[in-house]
Amino acid sequence: MRRKRTLNGAFGSGKDLYVAAWQAVKVVDRSEETEEDGTIIQRERERFTNELTPVYASGETAILR
Repeated sequence: MRRKRTLNGAFGSGKDLYVAAWQAVKVVDRSEETEEDGTIIQRERERFTNELTPVYASGETAILR
């Protein structure tokens, strides 16, 4: 049986205690180009990226992308 590893949960202890949540996030990159004849070309590219959000016992949060 293979054990599933996860980055979600509580880690550390005392003042170094934090809760972490890992998730996949969909991102849309947009760009725009102007051709020589004045035509404007708009492009969109969808992709997925990962995001880790730790919340520390002190109340401080961070978003790591």
